[in-house]
Amino acid sequence: MDQQQICDGCNQKNACWAVYARLGKARGPSVVCNVLTAFVLPILAFIAALTVFQALFGRFINAQQVKTAVTFVSALAVTFVLIIALSMLTKLFNKHQLPQNHGD
Repeated sequence: MDQQQICDGCNQKNACWAVYARLGKARGPSVVCNVLTAFVLPILAFIAALTVFQALFGRFINAQQVKTAVTFVSALAVTFVLIIALSMLTKLFNKHQLPQNHGD
């Protein structure tokens, strides 16, 4: 059964479509920066840290398995610290922002 057949038998189908139409016209702030900060930046930071630690520990550690484990854990730690710092900065930034009045 498709969506149109479900809506045909509903006594609130006009109200339902009105809600979807209004939501479709709603304007809001862009979330692109938030998405990039939340998802892409930690991945890039992990890859960069992995590369740096691989080169750094490659000079000091000869055992491949130990080098891989230490590199991975170090990159995870750097990424975790970055995520915590970004979270704290975001909370601090949002705390000092003035409330915005969004009129309809």
